[in-house]
Amino acid sequence: MYIKDFVKDFKKNKTGIYSVCSSDEQVLSASIEQAAADGSPLLVEATCNQVNQYGGYTGMKPADYRDYVYSLACNAGFDCNQIILGGDHLGTQPFKDLNSSEAMEKALDMVKLYADAGFTKLHLDASVRCEDDRELSIDEFEILACERVAEMAQIAGKSSNAENISYIIGTEVPTPGGCQEDEENLKPTSAEEAEKTLELSRMSFMKRDLQREWEKVCALVVQPGVEFSDSLVHQYDRTSAGSLSSCLKNVPEIVFEAHSTDYQTDLALQQLVEDGFSILKVGPALTYAKHQAVFALGRIEKELIQPDRCSEIDEVIEQIMTSNPGNWISHYHGNSRELKLARKYSYSDRLRYYWPDKDILSAMSILITNLSEVKIPHTLLYEYMPMQYWYVRKGFVKAKPLDLINHHIQLELKRYSIACGFSCELDKLK
Repeated sequence: MYIKDFVKDFKKNKTGIYSVCSSDEQVLSASIEQAAADGSPLLVEATCNQVNQYGGYTGMKPADYRDYVYSLACNAGFDCNQIILGGDHLGTQPFKDLNSSEAMEKALDMVKLYADAGFTKLHLDASVRCEDDRELSIDEFEILACERVAEMAQIAGKSSNAENISYIIGTEVPTPGGCQEDEENLKPTSAEEAEKTLELSRMSFMKRDLQREWEKVCALVVQPGVEFSDSLVHQYDRTSAGSLSSCLKNVPEIVFEAHSTDYQTDLALQQLVEDGFSILKVGPALTYAKHQAVFALGRIEKELIQPDRCSEIDEVIEQIMTSNPGNWISHYHGNSRELKLARKYSYSDRLRYYWPDKDILSAMSILITNLSEVKIPHTLLYEYMPMQYWYVRKGFVKAKPLDLINHHIQLELKRYSIACGFSCELDKLK
């Protein structure tokens, strides 16, 4: 299944597709269950920092990530042909501290690996300045970035998988994982800037005689005015984004892709899709849902299990995050109390980088084992996991730890499923 097969239908019927940007096992498992319940395709994406030729921060190369996702799908009995694999922000970002020639060489290698591994939705992004780009004007660099995107498309177009590839272009996106400051005003991309990006990109493709590759461009990444930071969510305002949305009428083959749609309301998600932002990307909100469920189970564990046998999962996570602050120290600000709150409750959810830690995995294993060996009383679910309580009461969810975690993540995914037009009845959530 390929993203190119859906774009025309998106525009005709005002439907869309959500993109799960994560490598977390629980998030991916819940996403697979949600897609199975909906009878829908599943779009899953890896970012350039997460997965690349050097392993990224997950330790996976593109083929490894593909095999990982397919393995989870097969174990769940989900048809891998229903999975669309995407690569996000593929370009110079991981190599920005190098000179442009060396950075581009590595970016091209990365794009080729993604294409050869069967990733068919490629967001090509050269918007990050390399070491020798610092002195270029904004206009000069914008042209150069479009040239680099065309160069990456040329490489992807030589892949054995080239016929199935679609490109997403555009660079006006929020900071990956959310912005770092609570900005009061967030302006959508102007219609003029979106049209300029499309034209500069088209010219760059034509300059390289890449008409065939240009025809594979199906979406433009823009800023619709949605964003989140440590403690603030910028709500979608369709009035402010009206002129941007209207310019899609001039490009029937293109839809918009919206990044950082995490924590938007149900109505905002539906309006985004109706207004042409047909690809909704979500990531931290899903791992946030995971940690909500895990912390709730930790509280239930303390009520049911002897203290010397408890996982102390929340304390273990806090200890690991404070002793290894590299993944949050530049994102969270404030005094010691404020930092502690951010580590646990920030919208940015920098905690998501720590789940693979061996001590946290060990604590998770103890938590799961402890609560799998006892019957969790409905009263404790009512107290600590009230949303799951009703599904357990109705017999749709088992009162087992992994089922409860997956279901809590699915409740977040369900909002995207409804916004995108997939069939998703409440009682079909597993």
